[in-house]
Amino acid sequence: MHPQILAAEGWIKLGNYDEAAKELNSCSTAVTASIEWLKFWIRVCAGTNRWREVEASCETLAKRAPNDPFAIFNKAEALHRQGRSREAYEALNSESTRFKRIPQFYYDSARYLCGMGELDLTWSSLNNAFDLDKGLRLCAQNDPDFEDLGLCFRNVTKAQWKPAPRMIEFDLVWFCAHVFIVAIGAISDLPAIIIIAVASLAIGSVLGANPKARVK
Repeated sequence: MHPQILAAEGWIKLGNYDEAAKELNSCSTAVTASIEWLKFWIRVCAGTNRWREVEASCETLAKRAPNDPFAIFNKAEALHRQGRSREAYEALNSESTRFKRIPQFYYDSARYLCGMGELDLTWSSLNNAFDLDKGLRLCAQNDPDFEDLGLCFRNVTKAQWKPAPRMIEFDLVWFCAHVFIVAIGAISDLPAIIIIAVASLAIGSVLGANPKARVK
């Protein structure tokens, strides 16, 4: 790596994008023509919220290195930051077959879908991301892209990451128990108190094995 690019990387890690830009701007023409330099320049522009420049630079990078996912991911992010979430999603998913095993692909897709108001698809994409990288749960808890639209993950248990509603389970258990009691009573000569006792034990076993069913 060129010394000035290496210095720029150090400034970026420290969060000082102005100094990083100075290092990159002091590079020779031969260095600035490199793909490596262009990637660091994109990082500097992103760090200073110059998203239109990020978008343009990523388009240049994509032409010079069409197989490099860096350009696609960062262009999508630039579009999203400009309030163009649908375009961001389409840009990222135009190459979806290449990224099926990359957790960040699903996570970023979820952010863009959330920006589009597609909450069911957001959850689906998030769950794909979590399946590939459990650590992304923590990122989601603190990601403003989700909090701004009411998808707050704080104090959510592992079992609640799926979007499917679970509040009906309790009522469903008691409904099934009622049907069970009526059916047994209709075909059996057992006293009602024995039937109710057996049904209560069965319900208790279900609730004990499934804590979610106890929560309304």
